[in-house]
Amino acid sequence: ISVPNVEGLREALAVEQLESRDIQYEIERGPSIEQPNGFVYDQNPEGGKRISPETDVVTLFVSTGPPTTEVPDVRGRSRDDAADCRGGAGSTSGRPADRVECPAL
Repeated sequence: ISVPNVEGLREALAVEQLESRDIQYEIERGPSIEQPNGFVYDQNPEGGKRISPETDVVTLFVSTGPPTTEVPDVRGRSRDDAADCRGGAGSTSGRPADRVECPAL
């Protein structure tokens, strides 16, 4: 059976399309900048691939919305002090910070 392309569809509609073809599926949720919350942003295998509905499982990746970044509270700080805050939006590492730290005032 051919897997339908359900990328870009609302989760409920994507699931309906798979269930109507008796295709087993699993759902993984994660942030996505490509699709809003509740929409499929990826699938594996991709649409058009042939699978065995008795043994193969289609994975739907459903958006929880855009990724979030913790931003340090820099109110009341000078520009230089605010720049000393590490993590969050001020991070230069290119990856989200696990936590945000600012030196005490």
